[in-house]
Amino acid sequence: MKKRWLMITAGAVVAVLLAVVALPFLIDVNRFRPKLEAEASEALGRTVKVGNLRLSILGGKVIAENIAIADDPAFSQFDFLQAKSVEIGVELKPLIFSRQLNITEIVIEQPQISILKASDGSYNFSSLGGASQPDKAVQLPKGSRLEVARLRIDHGKLTVAVVGSPRGAQVYDDFNVAVTDFSATSQFHFLLTCKLPGGGDAKLSGKTGPIRASKVAATPLDASATVHNLDLSGYGLIDPASGISGQMSLDGNLSSDGNTAIVSGAVTGTSMTFAPRGRPSTEAITIQTRAELNLATQLVNITQSDIAIGNAKFKMTGTIENKPEGRVANLKLTGKSVPLDAIQAVLPSAAVRLPLGSHLQGGTLSVDFAITGPLASPTAAGHVLVMDTKLVGYNLGEQLGSSAAFAGKAISQPDTSIHRMSCDSKATRAGSTSTNIESDISDVAYSTGEGTVSPDGALHYVLQSYPTKATLQAAWLVD
Repeated sequence: MKKRWLMITAGAVVAVLLAVVALPFLIDVNRFRPKLEAEASEALGRTVKVGNLRLSILGGKVIAENIAIADDPAFSQFDFLQAKSVEIGVELKPLIFSRQLNITEIVIEQPQISILKASDGSYNFSSLGGASQPDKAVQLPKGSRLEVARLRIDHGKLTVAVVGSPRGAQVYDDFNVAVTDFSATSQFHFLLTCKLPGGGDAKLSGKTGPIRASKVAATPLDASATVHNLDLSGYGLIDPASGISGQMSLDGNLSSDGNTAIVSGAVTGTSMTFAPRGRPSTEAITIQTRAELNLATQLVNITQSDIAIGNAKFKMTGTIENKPEGRVANLKLTGKSVPLDAIQAVLPSAAVRLPLGSHLQGGTLSVDFAITGPLASPTAAGHVLVMDTKLVGYNLGEQLGSSAAFAGKAISQPDTSIHRMSCDSKATRAGSTSTNIESDISDVAYSTGEGTVSPDGALHYVLQSYPTKATLQAAWLVD
């Protein structure tokens, strides 16, 4: 009897295994392909092509091969997304007994996604959804539901380019997206991570939705954002010829109501340079910032940008406008009575060179600058004022040699005390000019004049000096 029951049990197990093996051949999941393509095409407003479908009973998955989503024809005739395979988790009971396809999970492996931006600021993904009313959520065909418990994109490659721009495309490797409780018509949670062009990585997590029908970029969003070690030169944010480079990190928030996107948080810059002949700063620069982006006009309004270098504080506000020739800045940078000791480590990054072996001690710096023009090569113009500092380790009177006798005696102190120094300065990629120079150097001279610094660092200054403790005047040409 016992042997008989063992044989019956073994036979049942074999029958179940045979059924599991046979079911994929008995259920032709390719019959769902036209419906799947049609509903996906209707929902996205783009032609969606799906290759061969295979059923994995043990995994509860339908595996689709060679997925392709067409691009907006106004941008290109190539595919917006391509993937060799997509795993679609399904509910097996409705599929087996009712021939009904209910999707529970979608996993897209190693896709290639192409993002294109037009000169008016619109993107090729903005028209995903295909509806004609931009302020309404996606409307699906009657009886259809585009709801998925989990949606993932694993190890993709995202390419971003500007239509008609000579600059090459930016490539984001290891692009990953994880979405839970996805629905086109309600809010859902997401997590996005990727590696950045040139180095560094980024993470964006939060909630978004419902998806706007005719403009996906206007979909509401509330998320936290972190960026580590973004390389300004490698990322292509700024023309390398400007001399601005370094690594930047961000820890902040990104939100959008569909009309205005707001970015706020703390930005940290390391190894920064601000001039073509600048050397990387050894001091980190932190910025507490808040900026608003008008999604329709692409106008960036920087409402807060508190810049800190140690206990030195600066402020910057203004706008960055999107124009056909590129982004154009209209910014204002100010700093009042900033301790010079705090910013000494970043002076070489702006190509400020002190005499060999010397350093500043004490005193303050005040600046009031306007930064205008193309963001790739802006013009910075404004006023600079230095008060009550000492150049330790450099004796200007001694360097002037016998001219120091004009003051009635030779200067013997090893340092140079600067009571006041100011000028109007203008800096571009073609070099810098200084006008209305005034300097009051204790025990040496009061000087006025103007001068230039070429891009390769060559100086040409004409100064007229009035030595202290004497009536004799002297004119100096520094070239």
